[in-house]
Amino acid sequence: MASNNVGYAHLLLFRCRQCDEPVAVPVIGQASNLEEIDGQAYDVKCRCGRAESLLGVEAIAHWVVPWEAVQHLTARTDEIGFTN
Repeated sequence: MASNNVGYAHLLLFRCRQCDEPVAVPVIGQASNLEEIDGQAYDVKCRCGRAESLLGVEAIAHWVVPWEAVQHLTARTDEIGFTN
């Protein structure tokens, strides 16, 4: 996968308004600052079936890392502790 246009990886964590479960939304791109990502709308879909468009600023948490720092990392399937 070419990463020429990817500078940063963001992870936005939302809370489902129907079942109160966490919903993570990954975002990749050139923006390093939280404000630029927070101002955009994201389609948030929970496993319970609720789907809505939310602004990034509505996330309960937001992390960002430089993509070069993490693109070489891989996880073994037995290390992944969640189900889809």
